[in-house]
Amino acid sequence: MVSVLDLAHVPAGGLGGVVVPPLFVPETANALRAIELFRQANAQVAFVTDEYGTIEGMVLLADLLEEILGQVGEHEGGQEPGVSGRADGSLLIDGMLPLSELLQRIGEKPGAAFDPSIYHTVGGLVVHHLGSLPGEGDSVEIEGWRFEVVDMDGRRVDKVLANRLIDPEETAGGGD
Repeated sequence: MVSVLDLAHVPAGGLGGVVVPPLFVPETANALRAIELFRQANAQVAFVTDEYGTIEGMVLLADLLEEILGQVGEHEGGQEPGVSGRADGSLLIDGMLPLSELLQRIGEKPGAAFDPSIYHTVGGLVVHHLGSLPGEGDSVEIEGWRFEVVDMDGRRVDKVLANRLIDPEETAGGGD
């Protein structure tokens, strides 16, 4: 195989200096084994073969990792994840919103309930507190907030609806 990037640096002697043997991954290999084969070969592309050695397809390391981890890098549409205030006072939050931005928006501080050393996004917050991968409609209550998953994108938390359960002014006033 020859990388397109390597073609720009072809030595005078021809392609011999940039050709590398292709990686073949058996179709029976699980994801962890395939990643290990990619690592050992220092490859980005592999051919998938059946038990007879017939090439069944091609897989990219990036695609394999994305399938496991979800979309990495730029957010869909190139837009930054955000928070939308709603008329009822609830917040519609992008699951990829950084935890630090959520805390700033809702007036909370990092701590045991909102721990940025464990998870980094609102989706991570929900997954951590639920203890499993959520589904649409799953919710969790954290420090006077209810976080409900309203949309999933595959295995990734896409949208979360946050509602304040305790009015901070009621608790500050001591409850007349």
